[in-house]
Amino acid sequence: MVTRASIVASTLILSGATFLAIGVATHSMPPMLTAIPDKIDGGDITDTGALVSFTLVNNSDEVVLVQCDCTQVDLDRAHIPPHSTKNVSLQWNPNGEPGPVDTTINIHYYAERNPRTSKVLILQIFGTIRPSDRPSPPS
Repeated sequence: MVTRASIVASTLILSGATFLAIGVATHSMPPMLTAIPDKIDGGDITDTGALVSFTLVNNSDEVVLVQCDCTQVDLDRAHIPPHSTKNVSLQWNPNGEPGPVDTTINIHYYAERNPRTSKVLILQIFGTIRPSDRPSPPS
């Protein structure tokens, strides 16, 4: 016999199952590539530049190819094996007036077997540019 109470109970069970299915479907995978740290504190930087370092982490089951348009970084077409890391040092030349600076660098990457997975990892670099002790050019 179907009662009003059993209909309400069935509706609650179905609602719970629907909610659970939606929760599973919206769970996201970690990004293929991450950086440690993702915000780089360059500290006090002379206007001639500074060396900053970070680690790229391949969180996927694929070989990841990495490329950066940065100047003076050895990262052109680097291959990072699955679940591995790559330490990167970057010569950062802020080319700015003395004072606070906050900028980003773009690291392009994709799965070696599927270039259509191309994405961009954006790293933030910040610090304070201090004048160097070098003499000013003659006027």
